[in-house]
Amino acid sequence: MRYLIDGSNVLGAKGELGCSGSAERLLGNVERFCRTGHATSVVVFDGMDGHRPGRMFRYGERVWVRIPPASEQRDRADREIISLVRRHEGDTVVTSDASLAGAARALGAGVIDAQAFLRRLTTVTITGSEKDAAATGIDNAELLRLWAASTEEPT
Repeated sequence: MRYLIDGSNVLGAKGELGCSGSAERLLGNVERFCRTGHATSVVVFDGMDGHRPGRMFRYGERVWVRIPPASEQRDRADREIISLVRRHEGDTVVTSDASLAGAARALGAGVIDAQAFLRRLTTVTITGSEKDAAATGIDNAELLRLWAASTEEPT
């Protein structure tokens, strides 16, 4: 399954649109979600700090990020998502934007409301190893240090 995510819309639904680091946090959560569900995603943002418009780049193993070319036109992310839906069957669009949702459905795509998708993300945000580390009071940096120490050649 492939999700086409209206990134700015999802961040707005979460109350984090324009917050520092919010896009990266969302992308990390989507990557974990896709890994557990054997899915892929294209997250489309109207803009993203540190990234030029007109680019597509990979984030992790299963997530691509698209920032449509800058233009005077409104709804460029919506148009980009519809363009992607037209090229691939079986997509699911994630948005709370009624006009984008209607257009996606008219083309045969499934649609998930942003709030419903955020609830799905929270069920897989923490991996089993992260839970185990948290339960023992050891953070990931400490786990990496211990692992590195255990793999060194004895002197």
